[in-house]
Amino acid sequence: MRALLVTVVSGLAMGASASGAEVVAPADLVILNGRVYSLSWGEPSPEGAPAADAPHSAAGWRPDAEAVAIRGDRIVFVGRTREAQAYRGPRTRVLDVAGATVLPGLVDSHTHVAGLGEKASQVDLTGVKTEEEAVALVAARARGVPKGEWILGRGWDEGAWANHYPGLALLSEKVPDHPCVGRCIGMQRCRSGQGQLRRILMHRRVGGR
Repeated sequence: MRALLVTVVSGLAMGASASGAEVVAPADLVILNGRVYSLSWGEPSPEGAPAADAPHSAAGWRPDAEAVAIRGDRIVFVGRTREAQAYRGPRTRVLDVAGATVLPGLVDSHTHVAGLGEKASQVDLTGVKTEEEAVALVAARARGVPKGEWILGRGWDEGAWANHYPGLALLSEKVPDHPCVGRCIGMQRCRSGQGQLRRILMHRRVGGR
């Protein structure tokens, strides 16, 4: 009986070895069919160029995996969807994201990610030295915007302008047909034209905020 048992176990081991399949413990969660960016490549250069091993080319960024398997609080697999099937078990939660982008958890103390995206659509006032330069940038944007639409700007330095904050006159003169607000770097102060202030005050009088 003992000889028979050893023979069966040996046969099973040889079969697994011959098939090349590695037996792994099931994962708690398997994410399939995604555009996974593992962020496991090197750091960019000081000038911002992607690392040599990053999934990046002249055409832009591309995902470096399709699937992720998680067991407990550990990521145990990152790779192709086909290979991730080995981590499926009877109690595994399987999430097919159907081409959605998958990123590692990004933990940072103070990035204003939403504001960074908003800034791309606003007048960039970063590094502007004078009121005239700031107003010129706003006026240039206004020429391509229908009358009455808001123009938002961001980035003027309240510290550098501390002794000569801009007034209402120049902005109201150069941009008379658009409500506009320019927020400072620290987001604690903003400036606007006279017409915009009238609109804001009227809105507050009728119950707005």
